[in-house]
Parts: sequence; C-alpha cells; structure tokens
Amino acid sequence: MGATKPDEYASIRIYCNPLILQIQQNEIFLNSFKKELLFVLKHELVHRGQNFQIKDLDVRFKVMSSPHESLMKDLSDKKEIMARAWEIIELFKLKNDFTKKEIINRIIKHDDYRGINNTLDFYFRAFGKNSPEIKLLYKYMYLYLEEN
Repeated sequence: MGATKPDEYASIRIYCNPLILQIQQNEIFLNSFKKELLFVLKHELVHRGQNFQIKDLDVRFKVMSSPHESLMKDLSDKKEIMARAWEIIELFKLKNDFTKKEIINRIIKHDDYRGINNTLDFYFRAFGKNSPEIKLLYKYMYLYLEEN
C-alpha cells in the first residue's frame, strides 16, 4: 500500500507487511514483489505530480488530505480517477502484455472481457456503465494510452 503526503516534498510512503523479511528468499515472490512495488510507486507518482501542482503548502494540505467519508467518495475523486486510469492501463500492459490496440478493444468492450482487469471491473460495479466517474476514467485511460 502507498500514500503521497501533502508535505513540501510530496513524500511517498510505502507500507509493507513485516513478514516480507521472512519470505524474501523466495525468488518467485521477490520478482512478483518488485513488480508490485514498482506498480504502487508509479501510482503514487501520479499523486505526487498532482501535489506539486499546488504550490501553496496550506492549500495543498487542504486539497490533498481532505478526509473522505467512504471508499466510494475517494474513488470518485478526480485525482484518484487519474491515478486509477493510469493503473488500469499499466495492468493491461504488465499482466497481459497487450498492445495499444488490444487495450482499446478491451476497454471499449469491457463487458466481453470482465475479469481481465480488477480495477476496471470494480469501477464498473461501483459506479455503473454510464456514470460520470466511468466517463472521466475513460478520458484519462485514453490520455495515458496516447502518451505511450
């Protein structure tokens, strides 16, 4: 799990289970852990960039650390949708090695490909196919696809 703090450095904190020290000898686990760690770091880098866009530290703290009443409110926040859109695209690339065209086909015809991307599946279940959150998520997914 990771978090980006609204401090002057937009510090990224990564939280690991202490048991990781006992199982680090397993090469399969170690390789999987490295991929997941990079994944979490890159997700938090999106939030770090958002933090740096707010120059005033007092404003940054108010905007970036506002308490959320629920997971749904958190996931519908534009900043989180941006980071999750990046996450969805990266998961398609990393775990399935899909081309840009294959990713576009799968996000357009999501109902035909459920179970391939849990983050995208969750957004559909949580917000519904035609929700403003899904539309914003798609906007950013396409932007991230165009960047690569």
